Amino acid sequence: MQKPLTDFSQTQQQRVIMAKAKCAEITSQHKATQAAQQQAAMAPHLQRVMMVQETAQRQRAFQLMCRVYVGSISFDMREDQVRQAFVPFGPIKSIDLAWDNVTMKHKGFAFVEYECPEAAQLALDQMNGAMLGGRNIKVTHRPVQCAVQRGVIASGGVPFCLFPSRLGD
Repeated sequence: MQKPLTDFSQTQQQRVIMAKAKCAEITSQHKATQAAQQQAAMAPHLQRVMMVQETAQRQRAFQLMCRVYVGSISFDMREDQVRQAFVPFGPIKSIDLAWDNVTMKHKGFAFVEYECPEAAQLALDQMNGAMLGGRNIKVTHRPVQCAVQRGVIASGGVPFCLFPSRLGD
């Protein structure tokens, strides 16, 4: 017949407590080792994911840097006329003239996307305030773009909007 746990001598009880503590310590060490191994196995995958995300952010920032907003366009202007006015600054990738589906006329603004950010900056510098179609046009980078560019490119490039005071431009 087995003795109940309460009938153990104090020395035996101490041995049981120490054995349980040792078992818990070994289990804890084993779990920590497993977690470290899993983390080490995941590290290359996480690095790849982070690299892909960073690359996507940089590509998005580059795309935004290549794009300018053109406002106050005369309602009589056509896309080809806007293209003619902006092509001297560099190769144009696309022009998005905002259209009103009800009136079937453009809304008076467009986005011109260049192949390279230098062309966009040159167009911004030369065309902002210029007369086009009888109106002074406004050429800017959008304020939201400037914040994105600062955050993403701060480590490697020079964004166009370096100062917060330019956000309202």
